[in-house]
Amino acid sequence: MQRIHFVLVLLFLSLLLALATGSSLYYRLLFLSVLILAASWLWSFLSLKGIEISVERKYGGSQVGEYIESLVTVKNRSFFPKLGMEIVELDELPGHHAGAIINLTPREKKNLSFTSPLNKRGEYTIAGPKTYSTEPFGIIRLRSVGADRQQLVVFPRMFDVPYMALFNEDLAGDGTMQRSDPLASTSVATIRDYIPGESAKHLHWPSIARKGKLVIKQFDTGMENTVWVIIDMHSDVHVGDSFDNTEELAVTAAASVMKSCSDRGQSIGLFAIGEVRVSPDVSWRWLGCGPGVLCH
Repeated sequence: MQRIHFVLVLLFLSLLLALATGSSLYYRLLFLSVLILAASWLWSFLSLKGIEISVERKYGGSQVGEYIESLVTVKNRSFFPKLGMEIVELDELPGHHAGAIINLTPREKKNLSFTSPLNKRGEYTIAGPKTYSTEPFGIIRLRSVGADRQQLVVFPRMFDVPYMALFNEDLAGDGTMQRSDPLASTSVATIRDYIPGESAKHLHWPSIARKGKLVIKQFDTGMENTVWVIIDMHSDVHVGDSFDNTEELAVTAAASVMKSCSDRGQSIGLFAIGEVRVSPDVSWRWLGCGPGVLCH
C-alpha cells in the first residue's frame, strides 16, 4: 500500500507540474504513472482469473485450545502461469494467520495443509480461503474470497472439575423432589398409589372414584437438584489483554463447573451480570452450555 501511495502522489504532482509549466517531461511522467497503475491492476486482475480453490476442514473440537485442520486445493485452469499467489485460510479467527505464497504453472494443482488454533471464544462468520494476487512491483493487490460462509461457535476451554458435594438444604426452588408430607408445601405435584400407614386425609377422592383404587396426593417440597452458577461479566471488574484476561478465566471456571455438573445429570442455571442483559437462548454460546443444560 505504501508503493501505491507513492505512485498516486507522483501522478498528482506530475499533473500539477504539467498543467503549471506545460513541460513535456511532466506530461511523459504523468503518462508513465497512469501506465504503471493500469498495468499493475491488469496483471493482478488477470492473475485471479482461472484460479479454482476448494477446502476441506476437519474440526478437531470447538473449544479454545483446540484446532481446525484445513486441506486447501488450488488449481490453475488457465494456460498462463500464476506467480506470487497468496492463499490465506481462516484469518477471521483472532490471533491467527495461516497462509502460503505459491507459483502455479498452467493447469497445475497444489494441495496446502493448514492448522488453525482456536484462541478466543465467540461466534464467527468464516468464509472460504482467500486468494491474493499482486504484480512484480507490488503496487496493487487484489483479493478473491470464497462465496460459502458459515457460522463457527468457539466455546470456552473446559476442564474436569472434581466432584463437589452439595447439601440438600442448599438446593431450594420448585423442583422434582416430591413427598406426601404437606408440611413443606401446599402445592400438589402429582398423585400416586396409597401406601398403607399413610394419612388418609390426603386421599384424592375424584381419582379414587375414577380409578377404583386408593391414591394419595403427592406434594412438591420446594426443593430441586439444580446448581446455579453466577458470574460477573462487567468489563469494569476485569483486567488483562485480549486473550489473557480475568474474564476468560472466569468464563472457563464457570463453564468447567457447569460441564462437570451436567455430566452427573444435574440441572444447571446460569446468571450473568454485564453491560447488557443476556437472554437464555444465547447464553449457551457464551459459556458453552450444551443440550440438557439450563442457562438463565
